[in-house]
Amino acid sequence: MSNYAMLTMIGIIGLGVYLTYLLNKISDLEEQLELYNETVLGMAKELQELGSPNVKIILGDNDKSKLPKNITLSVACLPPAERELKQLFADCLADYSKRFNLPITEKKVHISICAVEYDSEASNQGLTSFSEDCQRILIQVRDPFLNNWEGNRYMIDHFVSIVCHEIVHACQFLCNRKDFKIKGLTFNKNDSFESYCFEPMEMEARMLEYFYAETYGKNIV
Repeated sequence: MSNYAMLTMIGIIGLGVYLTYLLNKISDLEEQLELYNETVLGMAKELQELGSPNVKIILGDNDKSKLPKNITLSVACLPPAERELKQLFADCLADYSKRFNLPITEKKVHISICAVEYDSEASNQGLTSFSEDCQRILIQVRDPFLNNWEGNRYMIDHFVSIVCHEIVHACQFLCNRKDFKIKGLTFNKNDSFESYCFEPMEMEARMLEYFYAETYGKNIV
């Protein structure tokens, strides 16, 4: 082997060692940066909870929950809130899967959220339906703006809570959560209203709707 070839080989080996050193340093710096970001975000959240007017947390796109690639979502509503509703659904699904330690289905599913007009005398505010092949979910919610209701904070919060309630039902389906029982719960199974109100899936949806609306739904309309 010539001296030139030997020097070239030594140079390549040295370069490889140096690149490995740099990659390890970059990895260490990324870990330190992640830890630093978590610390700063934690401090900011504490200050925000204490009511500091000088703190506002704005998450970047990389910090937002995203839907799995097998799940698609479309939104149709009068208020310009399509993007916010899609993010709300992604946040709720990610939390639901993590909170109950349940995997999200790997099957292809399309969800449609439609804010529609209800009859003024209608008592129900939302409905979630599933196709027979379990590949499509339709979420219908009552759009108060189509009934010329006043767009005040109370009405908007009520609308978001209804959306979150129906999203929970979709999450239950996507995470295959079913047939669970609440120990000690009794109700009159012959009474349709009691059966609906105390059905565990409904109770869970009512319990989570407020949490999701307060946690993820504040930016809607």
